[in-house]
Amino acid sequence: MSRPPEGLARALAEAERQVRFHRRLVEADPGRHSPGLASALDAHALLLGLSARREDAVPVAREAVGLYRDLTARKPGEYASAFASSLINLGNQLAGLGHHHHALVPMREAVELCRRLIPAGPELVSSLEFIGVKLGEMGRHDEALAALDEAMDARRSLIETGRTDHAIDHWAGLVALIHQLHEMGRDDEAGPYQRMAARHHRHIVATRPDFVAFLDELLNEHGYSVTATGLRRDPGRGAASTPSRPSRDVLARLRERNEEGLRLMRAGRLDDALVLFRQAIDVLDEESAATATASPLHNLALVLTKLGRYDEALGPLDRAVHLHRALAASDAGHLPQLASSLNNLGWLLLALSRFEDALVPLDEAVALHRRQVESPEGQARSLYNLGVGLGHLRRHREAVAATEEAVGLLRPLAASDPGAHRAGLADALTWLGKQLRHLGRDREARAAEREARRL
Repeated sequence: MSRPPEGLARALAEAERQVRFHRRLVEADPGRHSPGLASALDAHALLLGLSARREDAVPVAREAVGLYRDLTARKPGEYASAFASSLINLGNQLAGLGHHHHALVPMREAVELCRRLIPAGPELVSSLEFIGVKLGEMGRHDEALAALDEAMDARRSLIETGRTDHAIDHWAGLVALIHQLHEMGRDDEAGPYQRMAARHHRHIVATRPDFVAFLDELLNEHGYSVTATGLRRDPGRGAASTPSRPSRDVLARLRERNEEGLRLMRAGRLDDALVLFRQAIDVLDEESAATATASPLHNLALVLTKLGRYDEALGPLDRAVHLHRALAASDAGHLPQLASSLNNLGWLLLALSRFEDALVPLDEAVALHRRQVESPEGQARSLYNLGVGLGHLRRHREAVAATEEAVGLLRPLAASDPGAHRAGLADALTWLGKQLRHLGRDREARAAEREARRL
């Protein structure tokens, strides 16, 4: 692990000292000193994220969020802004580790908190822009544009005053909105924003020349350059390239290891299968052909879950989602695999009791099935898993709606192929009964439970 720069190392040591100091105070008087500990934890997490210890930042940021959640519940006017900033910090730390789905959870909570308690503040804008950028990267362009539009409405008056305060953030938000409009083919709508961005760029160059290199890096990342009248887009630069197809020899080696791993898995030789699937993944990585297929990653995660190693399975499955998304972006024929891997990721997060995090991939899986992927079985699985997550979060009304929809899809499947679907229908009916009881709908709950027992 690389060592942090000397100045950062000193700041980290001081932040850790502050956390220890405030923990001792909280032990003596929690009511009085919890705000100080929350603030110290948030600062510590931020510094950890800037160092080589980013993985350590997430649990620290989660603890800060938990403290601020309790404080805001008691005194919303006093702590809401700090709570929103803490949620944003957690989201940024998760995104820095590549956990983009999970990062959306605290960011969305920050948005809802700001809308209720601190509208039009910088926390709302930052959260909306983060959500917009990530949804755009996931191919969910309509939702991305809605979030970026809302952020821009909050920023517009500040941008038009020409003030330097938060100028860099305003400009970065403009570039994100422009890029999203271009990605959706709405170039005419992007024009006015491009002219605004060019004017604001000139203002920053004149008032904050130390930030010019950062602005140019951001432009190059998206494939833009500044002209006298606006931004010029060069589609050849900054755009994500379509993954190349690996050679036949690579595919043959991949298929051989993957199929042998499956044979070993079916024979119950899980440790041996693990070795084969990891070798298959190594073949892909060595040949820069990782997006050719995510099957070995799925199979590796499956073996790890059979071995009860759920935490280890999360990384391969998260990566499989990323690879399927890259393929689906250029070929809609891969959308079913993307929906399936999202559902599997959601199921694994449920198994780890990370119910809030599970809702993000499960929501996306359900949305894909409704709009683009025709698979009643896959849709039913995603809806049932979504209902389970909602139920554990005590969102029982929403859990009933999702589970009822799953039951509606599973009934005809179970009638035509009982061996494959009867157990799934029974599980969904049993869960539906539990959720109905939470809502006081005992008669409907008994009917669902009787149907489940008959199966």
